[in-house]
Order: sequence, then C-alpha cells, then structure tokens
Amino acid sequence: MEPLRICEDDLSSQPTRELLALHLSGMHENSPPGHVFALDLSGLQAPGVTVWTAWRGPKIAGIGALKELGGGLGEIKSMRTHPEHLRTGVGEVRETRLADGSRLWLNTDSAADADFDGAIRRLALYRGEVLVEAVDEARPLLLRSREGQLRVTQAARFSVRQRDGSTRLSVFSGMVDIQPDHGGLGRGIGAGQQVGFSANRIGPPAPVQAGHQAWSRGILLADNLRLVDFLAELARYRHGYLGCDPRIAELRVVGAFPLADSDRVLDALAATLPVRVQRRMSWWVSLEPSGAA
Repeated sequence: MEPLRICEDDLSSQPTRELLALHLSGMHENSPPGHVFALDLSGLQAPGVTVWTAWRGPKIAGIGALKELGGGLGEIKSMRTHPEHLRTGVGEVRETRLADGSRLWLNTDSAADADFDGAIRRLALYRGEVLVEAVDEARPLLLRSREGQLRVTQAARFSVRQRDGSTRLSVFSGMVDIQPDHGGLGRGIGAGQQVGFSANRIGPPAPVQAGHQAWSRGILLADNLRLVDFLAELARYRHGYLGCDPRIAELRVVGAFPLADSDRVLDALAATLPVRVQRRMSWWVSLEPSGAA
C-alpha cells in the first residue's frame, strides 16, 4: 500500500480540477441559495491562497487550501476528500455505494480506498473495519489488508477488521478467499464462518458472530461478553479513556446497545450490573465495583 504524498498544487492537473468541480457541485447541491462561499478555480488562484493536494500513487485523495486574511490569520477553504478515499472519525459509521453498485459500511475511526477499473475491483483497508455487500459481476473484487488479500468472485456479504498484526474476516453470505502475504496456500471461507489471519498463516475458522455486522445499524451487540471486552469495543466509539476495574472485568454483558450514545450505555450498565460509573472528567471515565470507596 502506497503512502500518502502531500504537495503544494498549482491547480493545473486534470485530477485536481475534477475534484474541485466535485467539491463545488456538492456545496451548491447541499447549501441554501446564496450561502455558498466556496472558492472556484479563479478564487483559488488568487494571491494569498495556497492549495495542497494529497495523492496515493497517481490518484488524488484530497484537496485543501488556506486563504491568508492578514494579521497572522487564515481561513481553511476547499476541504474535500475524493469519494474513492473513504474515512470516518471516532464514533462515526458511514455507508456508501461503490461504483459497481456494491454497498460498503465504514466503522468508527476507519480508512479505506476504492479503485475500480475495467478488469478488477480493488479495495484497501488501512485501519479500522469495513462491511461489504458485494454484487455478483464478472470482475473479481480484491480487498487488501496489511496481512494479505481477500478475493470475491460472487455475491457476498462480509466484514473485515484490521488489528495490530492480524486481520479478522467474518463471512455472512457467499464465499471469500484469503491469501496471506507470506503464508503459502490460501483458503476459502464460507458463509457463517469467521477467521483471523496474519501475513504468515490462517487461523482455524469459528462460527461467525452476529455482532460483527450489527455496528452497521448503530448497535453494539453483546452475547455473554466479558465486561472488559465490552468496554474495549465501546471505547472505539468515544474519545478519551474508558477503563474497567479488574475486580469487575469478568462480569458478563448481554443485550443490544446504541452506539450513538455511549454515556447512556454506561448508565445502563450501572443500572443492571453491580458497577458504578466514575466520571473523573468528561474524557476520563471508568467502571468500578458499586461498593468501592
């Protein structure tokens, strides 16, 4: 996977101008009449405006500009990510429809790219997690993680999570082939199975967990999950520190919880388990035994 390259841009290249046109079109479509203040090409070429673009290989990933206002002040302009370069912030879940009609959900704090041509549909997951509902068509769908490549040649629904040193694949329908980067023979994973793999080996398959796609509906699903593991999952959707006292780590959690309101989830835990929520600061929260001093 090629790293991002950021450079100052003179607005002369076709990819830059196409992304700028896309940005302006989106601003006019989604803003009230007379309330669009985005700079057009001539405005970005004016003195006092500097434009930067981000590239991954030959493809543009994003654009941004800074307009000098004087007195050491500036205004950010024309911030836009190319639709093939998919990103989410902490707590954000995003759904998008790909160029072939497939659907892709991007989980919290995730980054992925899409690159389709006449022969191959390529996806790359850089961090986080995706859920893909791939349509059946002649071109294979290839998804790269840091540990290897997944190949889909038929309609399939599957999720991929990038971990430190490993990738987790969960297949809900269809078939997905895994090829680790340094692991010799690949393996096909069918519907109802999940598996982890590194760059060197594929682990044993296990029954797929429904929670591995529930997040796309804004739900954190817990089926007899240890409290410490539940909080580790919930922490992915909020800023700051979320801790668990070791004395209550093995308590079990069951239920469906709304990801859009993690504080409400914590209060629900305190109402149903022998725990209390200790909010030392808005961004420093921990769960302790309810009888702790």
